[in-house]
Amino acid sequence: MSDATPAAPGDPTRGRSPLTAGVRAPVWWAPKLLPVLAAASLAALAAEADPGPGLARLAAMVVSGIGLAAAMHLVNDWADIGADAAATKPNAAAGMDPRRRALLLATAYLLGIVPWAAIRPGWAAVGVLVVLVVLPLLYSVPPFRLKGRGILGVLADATNAHLAPTALAFLLMVEVGRATGAWTLAFVGGLAWSTGLGIRGILTHQVVDRTNDRIAHVGTYVVRRGRRPTVRLGWAALVGELVGLGAVLVAVAATAPWVAATFGLYLGLWLLDRRWAPRPFHPVPDRSDAWMPLVEFYEVWPVVLFSVALCRTDLAWWPLPIALGVGFAPVIAKQSRDLARIVGHVLHDARALLAQIGWSIVVAARRARVAVLRALWKIPPAANWLWWRLRNALSWAGWRVVNAVAWIGWRTRNAVAWIWWHPINSLWWGVRNAVAWIWWHPIN
Repeated sequence: MSDATPAAPGDPTRGRSPLTAGVRAPVWWAPKLLPVLAAASLAALAAEADPGPGLARLAAMVVSGIGLAAAMHLVNDWADIGADAAATKPNAAAGMDPRRRALLLATAYLLGIVPWAAIRPGWAAVGVLVVLVVLPLLYSVPPFRLKGRGILGVLADATNAHLAPTALAFLLMVEVGRATGAWTLAFVGGLAWSTGLGIRGILTHQVVDRTNDRIAHVGTYVVRRGRRPTVRLGWAALVGELVGLGAVLVAVAATAPWVAATFGLYLGLWLLDRRWAPRPFHPVPDRSDAWMPLVEFYEVWPVVLFSVALCRTDLAWWPLPIALGVGFAPVIAKQSRDLARIVGHVLHDARALLAQIGWSIVVAARRARVAVLRALWKIPPAANWLWWRLRNALSWAGWRVVNAVAWIGWRTRNAVAWIWWHPINSLWWGVRNAVAWIWWHPIN
């Protein structure tokens, strides 16, 4: 009933230290801090922020985020003691002494405010910090108690959990960099993305906790409107979230194209893995242990990739990835195991596909061989028929050519013979007649 990230059912203090149980650290440590650090890293990358003051602002954000998140959950649990008791729901603050609760709350608020005295952020960032300090009180404490006022509670929780921290991250980093086009696009996209994610988160929590809220007469959005409008609002939030994510990816592609390519590769692997581990795609799941689309991805890989991209631009950012590896090692290790499992499934599919292609080639070769053999058996009759037809045609044509050549030859021979023998005959008869006349004339 008191936070946007669904938690496992049961006593929230079980198996934890009194301090972390009182502020419910596991609920927000990775799910809330890592996306904010990702937004800050992206803002630093897009704004070309100076590493020195940029790292100082990141450290202040982490310390302040721990304090404000602890204060937000402690205030909410403190205000929900009566409602949770009516619903027989465990409450982390119920078992604490009031003075201890007050001391812990004051310490958390000091931790959330004091680091900014050394940073001295601009007025826009200070305004966002005021929202982060005041909004949890308006959300949980009467007479305002926005969590029981339908859509106002949804917007307040989404703003406090994701939208305001994301805006703060971008405003802080542009103060030590410059407002480039990529920063502006990433800023607008980041606001849309964080708003959609925050709305889906609080709606999921309200759906899971709707029975307790009805018993305790807490008028959350889900209790007032029901499941179907909640799902529609969840889908609308997811669409806005994806639009914002698309704008962020465009900004990333303009500053670090390999990061955008890595996101695309991860998406491809995830789509291929769905044939091995299909899960229902519900933007607002109805169980605390159900899979919430994209949330686990947001927790780890964006901040890891953005921190590496920052180190590629300037090695002075090296403390950031080291701090991430130390402070969030269990979450990163879990996501790494999941990624290794996905890659294993995809490689298995690739091997199976290659084997299938190889077997298809073998089958095709066998079929081609059989077809060739069948064709060879059918060739002799067809070849004989073709041979005889060709032979007859050639014979007919040959004899026609021979006859024509012979006719031409005889005609040529006769002409040559006439031309040759005609002068000789004429001369012979002339000489003969002359000799005969000479011979016979005296005698006569």
